[in-house]
Order: sequence, then C-alpha cells, then structure tokens
Amino acid sequence: MEKNLQYIDMIRRDKEMADVLMDIVKDRVEERVATERNMQQQETTLNHIKDLMRNLSFTVEQAMDALNIPREQRDIYSALVKQGA
Repeated sequence: MEKNLQYIDMIRRDKEMADVLMDIVKDRVEERVATERNMQQQETTLNHIKDLMRNLSFTVEQAMDALNIPREQRDIYSALVKQGA
C-alpha cells in the first residue's frame, strides 16, 4: 500500500505523468458518470409515472403517454412499475 502511495505522489508531482493518468482513467470516469446520470433519470421518470398513476388514477400506459415516454422504453418502465407494485 505504501509503495502505491509513493507512485501516486510521484505521478501527482509530474505534470506529464498526471496528464497520462488522467487520459487513462477519463473514459472510465465519464462512463460511470453517464451511467449514474441515466439511473437517476430513470428513477425520476419512474417516480413521475407512479405519481400519475396514484394521483390521477392513470394506467401505466396512460402515464407513459402523458410523459411522452418513447415506445422503445415502455417495456422497461412497465416492468419497473410492476416490480414496485
């Protein structure tokens, strides 16, 4: 562990090495951020569907129509609603 800390400290002090390290991990970090953002959007949309169903007595299809959910995503949201039911 201490040996790794020494390497990390050495990389931090060397601008070129730090830039190379950032290039190496950049794609993985961006992918993780995008995945998390998509999961948060999906959770928000799912909550909106459930709210419409609960508050306005909409069916899942009516709720997805009201929210303009694309057809190709509807099976996913229908399954998620059923899981939570």
